[in-house]
Amino acid sequence: MLSAAELLLLAEELDAALRGGRLQRLHARSPTVLALEFHVPNAGVRDAILALDAVFPRFVLGTAPGTNPEKPPEWLTQLREWLIGVRVTSIGTLPRQRILEFCLTAAEDGIPATRKLVLELFGRTPRLLVLDASGIIRARHAGAVDHAPRARLGEAWTLPELRAPSAAEEAPFQFLPTPLPRPLSPAIEAHAKAAVEQQGGVSLRTTILQLATRKLAKDEQYRERLQRTERAASTATDVRAKALLLQQLLSSIAPDATSADLVDPMHPEAAAVHFDFAPRVGPKGTLQKLFREAEQKEATWARASADLGLLDEKLAAVRALVVDAGSDALDMATLLQRAQHLHCAPEATSASPRQRSAPAPRLPYRTFLSRDGLTILVGRTAADNDTLTFDVASGNNVWMHVADHPGSHVVIRCEREAPEQTLLDAAALAAHFSRCGDGARPAVSWTLVKHVRKFSGAKPGQVQLADRRQLKLRSEPDRLQRLLASEVRQKDA
Repeated sequence: MLSAAELLLLAEELDAALRGGRLQRLHARSPTVLALEFHVPNAGVRDAILALDAVFPRFVLGTAPGTNPEKPPEWLTQLREWLIGVRVTSIGTLPRQRILEFCLTAAEDGIPATRKLVLELFGRTPRLLVLDASGIIRARHAGAVDHAPRARLGEAWTLPELRAPSAAEEAPFQFLPTPLPRPLSPAIEAHAKAAVEQQGGVSLRTTILQLATRKLAKDEQYRERLQRTERAASTATDVRAKALLLQQLLSSIAPDATSADLVDPMHPEAAAVHFDFAPRVGPKGTLQKLFREAEQKEATWARASADLGLLDEKLAAVRALVVDAGSDALDMATLLQRAQHLHCAPEATSASPRQRSAPAPRLPYRTFLSRDGLTILVGRTAADNDTLTFDVASGNNVWMHVADHPGSHVVIRCEREAPEQTLLDAAALAAHFSRCGDGARPAVSWTLVKHVRKFSGAKPGQVQLADRRQLKLRSEPDRLQRLLASEVRQKDA
């Protein structure tokens, strides 16, 4: 961070550049970086950067890169109310403090009023404070979340406790070449960017180490569970041997027996194997149960063994990542790539908040494709039938409906004539989306849309036809199944 002596030299440069200037713009490039624009008499526009990050808090001349958020946060709106339009009277520091103090003048109801902009450029939460003429805090912003703020709105600002400067602070700007470059702002900003980038790399390395250590612990626990499962399933061989023995001697056991002690004929010297038969299961049911248990255990054992093999390779890779993240053996790019491959890298955050897209408007029809590739539209409800026929379809499209039964209007997207297979497809859909009953062989009326009319007093979906022809259907389950599978969902339409 900049020491009190370094801030004193920087304040002299800022005062010479911004004295008399009016703050006309204030933007937030991020929660920690602000871009300020001053209009200075006889000098024009001067840009400045205020960074409240804990790595290298600073206020320097220059342009802050980045874009502004679409909607300014509340704290930025509050700062603008108190700072936009103010003029800089002077810029200085407080003795032996890492604090920049801007003396400002503003017009309140046409009367000049004094204000102060105080920048606390130290600690884990560098802060910006706007004070009125009485020293009361009117606006504030911290670079990091401050759960117990030392300075609250509406309270008087008090100086922090003075501390003794270190030996390094007595010789300022040791990170800059000698003699000191002029102006100081570009050199300080270049050093700050390098420091922030380096600290960001250290923080990323630490985060990867934490995530990898946590994943390693979870994977080791999972390995223990797999080992227990494998051990429990390793008895599959004994269960199958017991089942084979019972199968071999099943004919010698009475069907209503409740138990049996069997000796393997191939190994008469071996001990007898005891079997208990449940009353409703019996020897035969017990045999089937033993074979099922053996198959389940064998399958479980095979899966657990395969998973253990893969997990051991993964554990070795994660252990190596933990070692590399805890040292500087790997460069940051390689370490991050390995961490991403092992799912141990922090998730990337989007520059702008993810916005939920508005739901697509509901269509009044379903969409199907005929065998000839033509589009067939089927109305959803009675009201949707009217919309489909009179608002969506064109006059020369083919229109269909089951005769003498309520159902959906069906429209073929074609001009005047449709291929025979398409007509049959559309008729099958008209019958399916009607109330003529399963297994019925209805007659389907069809004509052109321009021959369909609404009559006086007609309910939704009710129409009359100026011209019609009919198709007599037969049951074709394969055709209907193909058509239903061809439906184009609304999200894909």
